[in-house]
Amino acid sequence: MWEAGEKLPSQKPNSLMRCPCGEVFDSHRIENTLIHVPHITASIKPVEIHRANGRSAILKRPRAS
Repeated sequence: MWEAGEKLPSQKPNSLMRCPCGEVFDSHRIENTLIHVPHITASIKPVEIHRANGRSAILKRPRAS
């Protein structure tokens, strides 16, 4: 397969995502994505950033899996 110039299955683009709820869905289909937006948003942990000027900011970033 590799010698023939074809990509391995793991190297081909894929729009499937795993939601934090455990379900695998096609992220290119809006009706599937909308169902999982609340799950994905809830899985983002807020992070407080302390700046040199004494002000703080709270940012959201994805949790490490």
